[in-house]
Amino acid sequence: MNLDAIGMLLITAVVGFITTIFWRWVSTVSDTSKDNSKKLEDVKSEMGLFKLHVSENYQSKTEAHKDMTLIMETLKEIKGDVKEIGNKLDKKADKPS
Repeated sequence: MNLDAIGMLLITAVVGFITTIFWRWVSTVSDTSKDNSKKLEDVKSEMGLFKLHVSENYQSKTEAHKDMTLIMETLKEIKGDVKEIGNKLDKKADKPS
């Protein structure tokens, strides 16, 4: 074998090796892309279920207003009870023993 044949054989081997590496990389990228597409579909499905859950269970403004009114009324009752207890304690403290 002469030097030109060895050089050509070496170049062919290097090109073949580089081509193999390139196609292996393309395969890996393709597999990753397929995996990402599946994950995206899963996220879309979960998001759809979450939107359905929120639409079924979301508190409306009317319900929130009713709840806030109930809370405020209860707090006013508690405030009145505390004032009443405070007045009773004041009366008891003012009484001579």
